Amino acid sequence: PLPARLLTYASDDTKYLETIADALTEGLQKLNRIAWHRECCERVVKTSGLPDRSEDKESWRVKGSSRLSSSELVFVRELWKWRDEEARKKDRPAFYILKNEDLIELAGWRAKNPQTPLHQGPSFLTRFTGEKLARLENAVRSAENIPRAEWPLPQKRMERKEERPDQEKLDRLLAACKTLAKELQIQPSFLASRSALTAVIQHQPRSVEKVMEVSGMMQWQAELMAPAIKAMSGNNGNASSAPASIRRDFQAPS
Repeated sequence: PLPARLLTYASDDTKYLETIADALTEGLQKLNRIAWHRECCERVVKTSGLPDRSEDKESWRVKGSSRLSSSELVFVRELWKWRDEEARKKDRPAFYILKNEDLIELAGWRAKNPQTPLHQGPSFLTRFTGEKLARLENAVRSAENIPRAEWPLPQKRMERKEERPDQEKLDRLLAACKTLAKELQIQPSFLASRSALTAVIQHQPRSVEKVMEVSGMMQWQAELMAPAIKAMSGNNGNASSAPASIRRDFQAPS
């Protein structure tokens, strides 16, 4: 059991939490920002419930694997499984076991040198010895025993041409965001990120709901930025000239 001194130390970690929470709540109420806080919390809860990427059946397709052939990808997939298991056992990040670029190199080398002993492969393999090397060899053999019909197929590369946003409009919208953020005494990036404003320029939404949809902004953010966004469609793109009443032209979602 812990001595009284350590129990007291541990309890002090939470002793003032209620007082702090009350003070923060009071501050939010004075600024009329309780709704902001509530929506931010809802966003955190929602995103924390998203499925773990490790559960994705295609998560083994690490960066750099898109250019590989099926004969190489079969090794990438089995090596990724081996690395993931090793990382879980050691409670370490995957790159601690084997970096992505090394995994890709090993897969490519093995596909081209199926008869060569593993210890003659890439130089980084020298740090794998004993049981670690044996488990790695098992993963390689597992890949070698997979029938050709079950080899993963290369992903088709989608040629997407992203339309570049109007840089002048984006700069003006960023400036409007910065000015508003200064008035609100918050960081501009907390009000709207550069990527969110870029999406707004590209898609030119006509309502608060559409702003939220294309940019990922929360409702309070979209409503605050609505006058400047609306001004981008008129006033020759001059966001700073938007009157306060222009907010009414953007219909907030019910």
